[in-house]
Parts: sequence; structure tokens; C-alpha cells
Amino acid sequence: MVLRVGETEFKLLRDLIEERSGILLGDDKTYLIENRLS
Repeated sequence: MVLRVGETEFKLLRDLIEERSGILLGDDKTYLIENRLS
């Protein structure tokens, strides 16, 4: 099952990941989050 992440959800998760771990994700990295959620 593949979960799709909308633009708003991606931005929230991206900001949380950056805040908690210091890892920066570019705008074109939605597939990384979708892959980890599925």
C-alpha cells in the first residue's frame, strides 16, 4: 500500500525532520517520506 503525501503534509513533516534531526529535505523529495510511511 502506497501512501500519498500532500504538499501541506510534506512541508510539515519536512520541517519536523529538520527540527528534530537536522536533516534537510528538498521540495522534490516527497517520495522519500512516502516510501518510509508505506
